[in-house]
Amino acid sequence: MSLKLSIQTLNGVSSKGSFIKPVGECEMLYKFKSKAAGDLIMLGEHAEPLLRVLGKEVGPKGILLSSDLGRSIELLEKAIAEHGAELSANTDRSQGDQQAEKEAPHSSVSFGVRAQPMLSMMRHALREEADIVWGV
Repeated sequence: MSLKLSIQTLNGVSSKGSFIKPVGECEMLYKFKSKAAGDLIMLGEHAEPLLRVLGKEVGPKGILLSSDLGRSIELLEKAIAEHGAELSANTDRSQGDQQAEKEAPHSSVSFGVRAQPMLSMMRHALREEADIVWGV
């Protein structure tokens, strides 16, 4: 069994030659914390749509109050269901779309799949009446 690793270099190119964002152009990371669950770390491009669905301001610091988690869970579940319905309506994709998806595999992960860790954290926090914070 062999293990292949891609090593990042300072010039933004890995040992395999694929492009990596140079220092200074990196995406913001969100680290969500709660006493009810382990920490959840997400890239900004994945966390920010979730925050918008929840009606939270996108920014480096924030809080989901335990008293608001019931409604927040409903909002997120509704958004997941709507996105899933949108995906199933678009199941008849052309060959060009399938080729583009192969070239950019990260785009094939659905909103619903990316939302599951946050949804799980929110459910645990609701049960234990704990807040969820980020950036503190």
